[in-house]
Amino acid sequence: NSDFAILHWDKPKTLGETVLDYVVKVQKIGPTAGKQSSHSHVYSPFILDRLESGSTYEVFIEPVNEHGIGQPSSRQVFRTTSKSLEAALDQVSEHHYDQTQCCEKSGVRPQCLSLCSYNASSFQIDRLVDGGCQDDFSKIVRCATGGRDHLPCCAKRGVNKACQPLCQAVHQQSSGAELAACLPALGQIFQCYEEGTASLPPPVRDLKAISVSDDKVFLAWKAGDVGKTAHYEVFYRQTTNLEEDDEVFNSDKQVNSKMPFVKIAGLETGKMYRFFVVARNDKGTSLPSSIVTLNVSSAAYNTNQKNGATSPPHQLELDSRSSTWLEFTWNPPAISHPEDVLLYRIHFVAVNASSASDMITAESELTTARILNLKPATQYAVYVTSVIVRNE
Repeated sequence: NSDFAILHWDKPKTLGETVLDYVVKVQKIGPTAGKQSSHSHVYSPFILDRLESGSTYEVFIEPVNEHGIGQPSSRQVFRTTSKSLEAALDQVSEHHYDQTQCCEKSGVRPQCLSLCSYNASSFQIDRLVDGGCQDDFSKIVRCATGGRDHLPCCAKRGVNKACQPLCQAVHQQSSGAELAACLPALGQIFQCYEEGTASLPPPVRDLKAISVSDDKVFLAWKAGDVGKTAHYEVFYRQTTNLEEDDEVFNSDKQVNSKMPFVKIAGLETGKMYRFFVVARNDKGTSLPSSIVTLNVSSAAYNTNQKNGATSPPHQLELDSRSSTWLEFTWNPPAISHPEDVLLYRIHFVAVNASSASDMITAESELTTARILNLKPATQYAVYVTSVIVRNE
C-alpha cells in the first residue's frame, strides 16, 4: 500500500519454541535514506504503518527469548506504492494489465514467473543474477514495460543514463543497460513500470500495410485500449540497409490519426520507407510494437498485406572461439510487442565460399549461440535475424 505494509514470518528453526516475541527493525533507503526505527514486542503478522508513499524500505526481524535477542533474519527490501498510482489504479481497475499472463505468452519459464510482478521482492530479483533466470530477463523486462514508454518517468526519478534503455524495454546484454550493473536502479525502474501501467496507453499491434501505390501507403493496426488512447502517431522516413543500431527510433516525418488506420501520400516512388506507430494520451506514449518496411511502388507490391516485424537484433559480438567453433552474443530487437515469442536465426558462411548456397542457418531461442564443426583457419561471415514464432 502507499502508507503501510503487512509483514509475515516463521519462527526460527533453532529454539523457535523458546521465542517470546520479536523486534521489527525498518529503515527507509530511497529515494532518500532515513533513520532506522524499531518495533518491540510484536508478532507475525505485523502491520508496519506510517510509511511514506513511493518509497523503498529495508526491514528485518530479530527473535527474543528469556536470554535476549537472537540472530536477525535476512533483510528484505520492499517499495510502497505512490498515492497517484493508487488513484490511477482505482480509475482503471477494469483495464488491469496482467503482467504474468504476458510473461506466459512470451515464453518465460515457469520457475521464473514469480519475477513477473511489480511487487517482486529483492530476494526474487536477485534470482535474475544468481538463480538461473538471466536468459528470461529480456522477456520479463518487455512484459514489465507493457509496451509503454517509461523513459520520462525514469529520467525524473534519477535513473542513470546507462540504465535508462530498460525503461523502454531495451535490454543490452553486451553493452549499455546490463542487468548486473543496473540492479541498484531496478527499484526506481520497476516503480515507473507500475505507475505507467495505470496511466500510459498500451501498444498497438498487428501493424500492416494493406495497400501500396506509387506514391502512397495505407496502414492499419489493432488498438490496444481505446479508452486510454487519445490519438495515434505514425512515424516514418526513407531508409536503407546501412542503418546503425541507434537509428531504429529515428524519424523525420509524422502524421496523427484518431482512428486505427491512416493514408500517407506524397512518398517517393521506388524508395524504401520504414513506418511505426505509437499510441498517445495526456500522460505519455506507448512504445512501437513493430515496424513495416517496404518499397513504395505498385510494381514491387503484390496483393498480399505487408505485415509489421520486429526491428533486427543488434550489437552482434564474438564472445569466445576455438579452432572449430565460434560463440556469439547479441542484443534482442529494440522494437517488438511484449507478448512476441522470438526465435533467432544465425546465418553463417565461409568468406571464401563459392556461392551463396553454401550459407548455413542455425536457430536459437536465446541471445547467444555456439556454431560448431567449423573449418580451422577459416574466416566466416555471420549475421542474425529474428522471427516471431507465435503472436496471439
